[in-house]
Amino acid sequence: AINKNIRVACTRKTLPLLSPLQKYAVYVGGGDTHRFRLDDCVMIKDNHIVAVGIEKAFERIKKVSFTKKIEVEVDNLEQLKEVLKYKPDIVLLDNFKPEEVGEALGIIDNYEKEHNHRPIVEVSGGIKEDNVLDYAKYNVDVIRLIVIAIRKFFNARFSRSKSFVPIDKPIATIGPISGEISIAPIITAVELAFKPIEA
Repeated sequence: AINKNIRVACTRKTLPLLSPLQKYAVYVGGGDTHRFRLDDCVMIKDNHIVAVGIEKAFERIKKVSFTKKIEVEVDNLEQLKEVLKYKPDIVLLDNFKPEEVGEALGIIDNYEKEHNHRPIVEVSGGIKEDNVLDYAKYNVDVIRLIVIAIRKFFNARFSRSKSFVPIDKPIATIGPISGEISIAPIITAVELAFKPIEA
């Protein structure tokens, strides 16, 4: 069964000067635009954890305004257990295999029962059209795909054939509105946004 409450989000990483257009195409297609800028939220990445450790990373963000959400990227289950102690707003499961996402959610479920706190759960890394359904069956909140904002643009702008393959069959029936939102119209919107560039 597919979790129909999942948001499909694009990446913050866009091409120079084209971010508004790429993000708008994702929005029109029914996707979540994610962050526009680095300072849209506080992001503790894996390299920050490696550099200073989880505890110091959280100490350093205490001066940040209460209006900013705190998102932490974790690479493994042990990191996840440690990070949850600090009650982040969002946990990003980075490069987790589908079965590992299931294990991570078990840890998060247990933490919620004991501490009455559940972060937003985002998954990212290695997720594409051909495997998104493997992740969409889990009780995660956000699936982030770089493909819907970046690769489709490169295909449109730099492909030798200079042609599009129309997408008329839903790739994944997931989304917060009616349960019929798929990543297909998001990709189609991105492709259409860059149609004039082919000429």
